[in-house]
Amino acid sequence: AAFGIAIAACAAIELLREAVRISAEMSSTGDPDKPASWAIDDILDQWFKTEDATNNWISVRVAAGTSVTYVAVYNWLSSAENRARLGDFEVWVGRAAGDADTAHGAIMCGGASSYDASKPTDEPYVLWCGDASSGWSDSAGGEYITLKQVGASRQLRITELKVYETAKPIATTIRLAIATAISGTMATTISAATICPAVATTTISVTEAT
Repeated sequence: AAFGIAIAACAAIELLREAVRISAEMSSTGDPDKPASWAIDDILDQWFKTEDATNNWISVRVAAGTSVTYVAVYNWLSSAENRARLGDFEVWVGRAAGDADTAHGAIMCGGASSYDASKPTDEPYVLWCGDASSGWSDSAGGEYITLKQVGASRQLRITELKVYETAKPIATTIRLAIATAISGTMATTISAATICPAVATTTISVTEAT
């Protein structure tokens, strides 16, 4: 049935949206005119900077209850020398700014990452965080997404730290759509947004469930 085909297509699409970033802070301030807030201003070629140090970090806070799915790190700096300052780094979901401690429940996104000179300037580093919850009452995760440098002393300069969350679990969306269709309380044609917001411009003909 058309309904079933639409569900199969929807299942291949991750329902993601950009999480609201409340605030940002960093381990030190290398230039008062280049603040941590520049990591969340959506200007992808405007960078903040820390002092020269080891283990520099930038943390972005999101709302409690956010299911952090992916983090995108933009290193859109004009010179290769400055882009290379990123070096080796880790991204964590934790309970406080700078938190990268598994003993406190922090979760690493992906694994250890490194600056890649071959990556196009405007292409972000994208790390999977496994739907790490940012609810304080949960056993793991937190409200802060932290990028932490590892290795030699250097400045931390990046241009943006974006956070993506699960908008709505696909299984739940599909169950609701099917339950509504079976109950007979809906018209024979529904908006695809009921099933999958990512294909909201499509309409789906509903056939009787068998």
